[in-house]
Amino acid sequence: MNIQELERRLVEEGCSTANYSIGYRDSDVFCLMNIDGIWKVFYTERGQDQESIFESPSEEEACEFFFKYQTERIQHHHIVGYFKSRAKVDELDALLQRHGLKTWQNHIPYHGWEDPRFRVFVFGKDIFKAQQILGKELPLRDHEPERPVKPVVTSPPVVSVKSENQPLRRMSMSEDEFITKALAAIQKRDFEIIEGLRDQIRPAYVPRLVATWNKSMPWETKDAYIALLMDQMGDAVKPVMEDALNSPTAESRAYSVCILRGDFKLFSELMTDGWVDVKKVDAAVARFKSSTF
Repeated sequence: MNIQELERRLVEEGCSTANYSIGYRDSDVFCLMNIDGIWKVFYTERGQDQESIFESPSEEEACEFFFKYQTERIQHHHIVGYFKSRAKVDELDALLQRHGLKTWQNHIPYHGWEDPRFRVFVFGKDIFKAQQILGKELPLRDHEPERPVKPVVTSPPVVSVKSENQPLRRMSMSEDEFITKALAAIQKRDFEIIEGLRDQIRPAYVPRLVATWNKSMPWETKDAYIALLMDQMGDAVKPVMEDALNSPTAESRAYSVCILRGDFKLFSELMTDGWVDVKKVDAAVARFKSSTF
């Protein structure tokens, strides 16, 4: 197997390209790359490469390992519904479950947490069943997008390699470009753009971004900063997150507790049935404050 066949087989297995990249580095995914003549499999997290989990001079061996890892160790989910209405999500969820599909729901901010978007997902090869059942372009929506929506991948992406020793890399924003776009999105409180910018933020950009924040800003603006910084840790974000403990938005309080405790896994403990549980969040905030302040 080579990387072209690997890409095709992964798509056939219902794997999501949001979880991997082949031939180039991406953010917060498993990568398969040829580096100095050695095929390496490693995870990137917030722009930093972790230690390789597999290395071989053989492309075939690396592809076999990557295929097995992605299909046996990773749960791949695909968005099939993106709605303003919680009722629409429940309706779609019920329809898919009647056809035997496993589903998952969550919600994200749009123009702030007071204007959420509700999402429903299916897993693995069920995306093909969902396409047959719904017979429409996915994800289904009950509102017009403000910008084009990335379609569900149903055919292998085209990825090329510049050379064996110089693999193609996805270009990331410069610091100046990132800060300009981030501040514009924060000012507009455009959480859809902010969610995309989370993939572009680098630890080196954080101090400059935080320097534009101040405690006297309205909470709608500060919640936008929190949404953009929710994957970051360290001293640079500490003032923002300590202030966020008092946000009127439960999601912001939840993120701040996780970041200040240095434990992103805690977030799942603050949820009930896939939704942030205000009581759990407030209890966690109270425990943190009593142990720190």
